[in-house]
Parts: sequence; C-alpha cells; structure tokens
Amino acid sequence: QERVIAFAGVDPRRPGAIGFVERAIKEWGLKGVKIHPGAGFYPDEGAAHRFLGKVCELGAPVLTHAGMWMGKNKPCEPIHLDEPLLDFPNLKIIAAHLGRGFERQLCDLGLYRPNLATDFSGWQLVAQRHYPEFCTALRSALDCFGPGRVFFGTDGPFLRPAMPNKAFVRIIRELPEKAPEGISFTDGEVEAMLGGAAATWLGLS
Repeated sequence: QERVIAFAGVDPRRPGAIGFVERAIKEWGLKGVKIHPGAGFYPDEGAAHRFLGKVCELGAPVLTHAGMWMGKNKPCEPIHLDEPLLDFPNLKIIAAHLGRGFERQLCDLGLYRPNLATDFSGWQLVAQRHYPEFCTALRSALDCFGPGRVFFGTDGPFLRPAMPNKAFVRIIRELPEKAPEGISFTDGEVEAMLGGAAATWLGLS
C-alpha cells in the first residue's frame, strides 16, 4: 500500500461511471482516476466534461493519455484539457507522455494552467536511441511546467522488454552529468522528477 498508488480507470461515457469512481475513491481507497480520450471522447465535451467536474468534487487527480497513439488521436490533443482546467480550477490533471506528438501545445498550456502536470512515461526508446531529442523535450517541459509538475513514469510493463525500469531511472539520474551540450539539468530537478514532485502533487507528502 505504501508503494502502489492505485487509480481507477473508467470511460466517462459508461453508465454509472460517477458511482463507480465514488466507490473507488471513498470505499476502496484509490487515489485518482485514469481516462483515455483515444477511446473516442473529448474531455471538454458532454459526459466527459461533466464527469471531470464530479471527479473534482471528490478531490481526486486525473491522469489522462495525451499524445499520439494507434487509435484516435484528435481527442488526445492537450488543448481539449483547457476548458476542464479552467472550469474546474481545483481539478488536478496529469497529461501523460509529454503529449507525445503535441509537445509544444502541451508545454504552452502548462505555462498558463497551474493545475496541469505531465509525465514522460513511454519515452524510454527515445531516451535510449535518440538521447538529445529526449533531453530537449524534457528540458522544454521543465521550463514550461517547472520541476514541481513533471513526473517520471514508465507506462507500466509495456516497455520493460525494451528497457527495464531501473535502466530508465539511471538515465534520469545521470542527466546532470550526461546531458548534451547546451542542455542542463540540476540534481534538484532530478529528485523532483523521480518522486518528490508527484508525492506533493498527490498530497502524499
């Protein structure tokens, strides 16, 4: 329980989605909610927008897929988080994957929406094979969001065959020494990304 922080995954259009989340948070002790707009809904419209308002009332953070993937991509553009972020200023949203494919849009949104954070899960292969590109994207996110709103993530077991989690952690820990010329990271930023910032964001510290 001290090492696993569980989120409830649900499609906001599902009948009874609100009741499910209420039980998950209040009865089962889960700490947040995961949604995936790539299933075919827009976070700023209809049932999904109303759902996010109810999650805000519960005081739970939301993790959402953001960026390109093999399904529908348009609903995953970060700009569709803008209205919920404004309409529910107490709602904390984590846009996953640095908005891969929409990095600039997500970073610009992060400048103006203090209740928006991001993570860099799913970037393992880029970090391994295109290290300067990874460092550039991560530095841009830190500059726009600040170190308190950029979190380490792995995307679960999906990419472990390509890169064990320990190897990805090692890449992050070595950023201050190994970042390409013209890009720098501090030890404080690394520690924040590797858990300190997420613990604060989730109210665990």
